[in-house]
Amino acid sequence: MYKAVFPVFLIVLVDMMGLAIIIPLLPFYAKHFGASATQAGLLAASFAACQLVASPLMGAVSDRFGRKPVLLFSQAGTCASLVLMASASTLSMLFVARLLAGATAANVSVAQAYVADVTTAEERTKAFGLLGVAFGLGLFVGPALAGALAGVSINAPIWLSAGISVASFCVTLWVLPATKPGDVARRASAAGRKISPWRFVERSGTGFYLLQFFIFVFGFSFFVQGMGLFLEAKMPRSAGVRFGPVELGYLYSYCGFLGIVFQGWLVGKLAPRFGEQKVVAVSFFIGALGFASFGWVNGIFYLVAASTVFSFANSHLRPCITSLVSRTGAEDEQGEILGLTGTLQSLAQVTAPLLGGYLIDHADLLAWPLSLGGVYLLGFFLLAAKRPAYSP
Repeated sequence: MYKAVFPVFLIVLVDMMGLAIIIPLLPFYAKHFGASATQAGLLAASFAACQLVASPLMGAVSDRFGRKPVLLFSQAGTCASLVLMASASTLSMLFVARLLAGATAANVSVAQAYVADVTTAEERTKAFGLLGVAFGLGLFVGPALAGALAGVSINAPIWLSAGISVASFCVTLWVLPATKPGDVARRASAAGRKISPWRFVERSGTGFYLLQFFIFVFGFSFFVQGMGLFLEAKMPRSAGVRFGPVELGYLYSYCGFLGIVFQGWLVGKLAPRFGEQKVVAVSFFIGALGFASFGWVNGIFYLVAASTVFSFANSHLRPCITSLVSRTGAEDEQGEILGLTGTLQSLAQVTAPLLGGYLIDHADLLAWPLSLGGVYLLGFFLLAAKRPAYSP
């Protein structure tokens, strides 16, 4: 399994490193062009709105024509969008760059489909946990680089991210095998089926796990897209500490480091022992406590403690829920079904930043973290109250 997954591990690592450079920088970069918190949220939402449509379509195309060509197309589009973003001179140009990035952003869901192709159902949670390590490494290194380079110039980290995107393209081109046994039959089967990603929602088991995935990514998007502006307003008021892109970069880097530890070690041990569903339920509950506690942050120590609790919960949710979703689909549906998780992530990224930006703009700094906690608490109660008809 490890040998088969390793090329995808490299791709996700490099991609996430480039993305993680942009995440802490984007709201401050938008403010550099005069954007309000609400406009910064709209900027994040514009990326997600395009990805909302593109992700399941590109996943279905990868079922028919192979994962590698779609990955290369997606990475080329990401690189072009970053070059345009770094060269932007107006807020409008910045919006165009993010729209292009969203329209071609499908590399993570297609990479996950590739992993589903080369692993058995029993290996899948551990394999997705390894991809989670790549996420964690990217989130560990990327924000630290963003924080260091932001002191040089506001767009220096974006140029670095563009260069990293080129490296990701090269890894896919030269390292990722184009085919595997069974590809021809899978593509032929997929080619004879009408592209209709939303049919998966009608399956009781698949629909239930997709709902869990949406709750997870809504809360995570709320956190990632709004945390910088929240702490920029919260920390001076409660602790007398300035908080900007450099500090946020280091905070995200710390969360990424925890993701490496938790996903590389605990996921592979807890999921086989207790089952993915129990791990997801407990993680939602712990995540609700961690999110809500940000409302009472009054210093760096408290901020690090709350971030540790959040990271523990988040590290288990993505690989376990993704595995549960994947296992409800047939071999020739993996690109389409995991592309649908990308669509749900995009839907969350459209709505969550708008709500978060509105709360921060109106100085409601307690409602922001409590809303986060409420989202994850909803996931816990839904899972506790109802089990799907399909149980892996």
